Amino acid sequence: IYLDLRDNRLGPKLEIESHTNPWPTLGQLLLGGNTISSLILKLPDNLAVLDISRNKFQRVPEFIQFASFLHSLDLSNNHLSNLPVFLGFLDKLQRISLDGNPLRSVRHELLVAGADKLKRFLRSRASIEHEHENEGENKHDFAKAIAKKLRDSESKGLLSLCGSRPSQWTID
Repeated sequence: IYLDLRDNRLGPKLEIESHTNPWPTLGQLLLGGNTISSLILKLPDNLAVLDISRNKFQRVPEFIQFASFLHSLDLSNNHLSNLPVFLGFLDKLQRISLDGNPLRSVRHELLVAGADKLKRFLRSRASIEHEHENEGENKHDFAKAIAKKLRDSESKGLLSLCGSRPSQWTID
């Protein structure tokens, strides 16, 4: 079953919440071509396809991190400048469309390389952020975490320094 609400001038805020699941068999939710900038949704258990393209999102909606059955996510043509690391942990996600966003935190080569490579990159970024949180705000410890990640064979040479300011780093 699918629900197609594309091109209906919905927005800027859309809330679809219920204490019970209103669509237990909904597999596809198509909300593209509206003016939505904020979406609150109680996820249907079987949602496999979510299209929120051609809207005004500046951030990926938080509820998506709980979309365990999501196979396809279309976020194209929004206003996204960053991607949350939780996208890297959506095991069933096979297709992520991000064209037309002013993304600054991810190289173009990764965006066109496919969902698996992008998810791997986001997971590696999550481990850097986790190390940074665990080691506190000490810049020297943060530099050690970065050096450790660069030596890590699992990182494949990918490193994101998003959110950090190089002018504050100390090099010994």
